[in-house]
Amino acid sequence: MRRWRPFATGTWLVLGIPAMDLLGISIMMAAAPLYSAYVQRTALLGVGVMADQQVGGAVMWMFGAVVQVGALLFALREWARANAREAGRLERRGRSARVRSRARSPQTR
Repeated sequence: MRRWRPFATGTWLVLGIPAMDLLGISIMMAAAPLYSAYVQRTALLGVGVMADQQVGGAVMWMFGAVVQVGALLFALREWARANAREAGRLERRGRSARVRSRARSPQTR
């Protein structure tokens, strides 16, 4: 499987943060239960269905964003490392080309 480049990964994560935030806020602020299956399950646990739904939306909103921001910071670090490796590789290539050109040119003094 081919890995995504760090810039593409970062872009994907940045675009995903608002979508997860919006969904989490929508679930948290809903005026009525969104899933009828949870009405029976929360009653068995002794938890109010709206309280459970609001906590679930808040967890999705807050902690989901924290995880995605952490992943974004990791992707940015990998991008910086990839750029540093590429710069080092180009620098080594340039040095070896200069050494070869000096070896071919006659010494003039």
